[in-house]
Amino acid sequence: KGVEVTAEPGSAQDRVVLNVTLIEESTGEISFGGGYSTSEGVIADITFKERNLMGRGQFLQMKVSGSLERLQFDINFTEPRFLDTNLAAGIDAFHKETDYSQSSGFKSRKTGAGLRLGIPLGEQTWLSTRYVLSREEVYEVEDDASSFVKEQEGVELVSTVGWTLSYDTRNIKTTPTRGIYLELAQDVAGLGGDVHYVRTVAEARGYYARAIRKAPFRLRGYTRWLRTFLKVRR
Repeated sequence: KGVEVTAEPGSAQDRVVLNVTLIEESTGEISFGGGYSTSEGVIADITFKERNLMGRGQFLQMKVSGSLERLQFDINFTEPRFLDTNLAAGIDAFHKETDYSQSSGFKSRKTGAGLRLGIPLGEQTWLSTRYVLSREEVYEVEDDASSFVKEQEGVELVSTVGWTLSYDTRNIKTTPTRGIYLELAQDVAGLGGDVHYVRTVAEARGYYARAIRKAPFRLRGYTRWLRTFLKVRR
């Protein structure tokens, strides 16, 4: 927000001591959101963010969201200078309860936590690795539920390791007007747990903005590919 520099005499006539006082803007925020979904109805969320936790540059986010069918809690913590290096490390925790009794005749619960490590490969290229362990449960399955839902009833332990390679030239990350974003990600489940699968996702976005008759024009391209296979439940 502001910087104030003052000087005072040093230990010798040719030396001076500079005192720098930094006045920082507020780095925390609380936001509220709401909307309507055709699948869930009215939805709402509350999010708390702190971008400079304890003055150490760490990022903390806590979010509560839900609807008449869903209740979800998410906590994310990121250390951008892990072990005083360019590596970014983080930990995540989540819990989600969903009630599909009216539409599909069952309820589900998912609780887990994960570790993240980000590695810069260049000015615009980033490699992120992760490990997630979650407990997933399908319960209170009704008699008229589908045979597929009945097969999923019970508790599963899912152990997943994954990576994401991204290339980002966007001029503004939150509201870009030019540049591209490319991402290739893969997750493999099966290092322990009850479920085995491999999931690969490729994503590409392009942004272009140009003033036409003093009116901003923006073009965005987006594609996503998802393939899941070799899924086994013990």
